[in-house]
Amino acid sequence: MLASFFDHYLPVVIYLLEFMGVVVIAITATKAFGIYLKGVLSRHIEDDQIKTDFSKGLGMSLEFLLSAEVLKTIIIQTKDELMVLGIIMGLRIIVGFLPQLMHSGGFKKPSIFKKTA
Repeated sequence: MLASFFDHYLPVVIYLLEFMGVVVIAITATKAFGIYLKGVLSRHIEDDQIKTDFSKGLGMSLEFLLSAEVLKTIIIQTKDELMVLGIIMGLRIIVGFLPQLMHSGGFKKPSIFKKTA
């Protein structure tokens, strides 16, 4: 009974998680590009902050993709699936630490994606 649940419903959850990861990437990239263009037109670009916020968005999307990959390993346990999972985990670790590495020893600027009241 549990195996039939995995066979029928788990692929839907996996595709939903992958879709959410792609949506987060698209939204984050669009916002970062829009802010970059605005900075180019006003001749004031906060390059480090754009990179930081973009890497945070990529990190969030990789969380969704990693969740989908973990669920995939429940269904199909091949070497290829495990290799993809390892690659995504490695990317998640790298992208997760980028903002900390970029601002180590300095003060943190407010995020350009947050609205100030």
